[in-house]
Amino acid sequence: MIVVKRRQTEHAIVYASIRRQANEDPRFRGRREAEQPLSVEAARRLISHSPNSVVLGAFDQEVFDQEDLTGIVSMGWMGPSATLFGLFVVPGYRRQGVARALIETLSLEATKVSCRNLKLDLLKQNKHAITLYESMGFRQVGTDGEGFQFDLLL
Repeated sequence: MIVVKRRQTEHAIVYASIRRQANEDPRFRGRREAEQPLSVEAARRLISHSPNSVVLGAFDQEVFDQEDLTGIVSMGWMGPSATLFGLFVVPGYRRQGVARALIETLSLEATKVSCRNLKLDLLKQNKHAITLYESMGFRQVGTDGEGFQFDLLL
């Protein structure tokens, strides 16, 4: 069973580590250039509770260990729209419901702050992610040559 929790600033070292791992995966990075390794201080800033963003982490309840993240996702919002970004699942935990659990929890967080829709961008070649998002009710609302834009009404 997957447990999803808000990341706290004291988890910055673990978060920075998983972001470095994600940065090596072209499906996570997408069209962006590889980012510089994330410092612990930069990770603290990213996961601090700003008024318009949240970072979630997933853990395997069987091996529940604050040092062993299985996935991460972030969301920022302005007004009634939220944007999902930075979804990454550790390779050994893929296709086991981690991404779904993260997205479901993120959707609940979005409704708590009165968002009415959740948006995301996705590369066309990321077929598994497209299947997942569509199975969760996201619909394609645009394309830009390399990717798709998806939207979920909450």
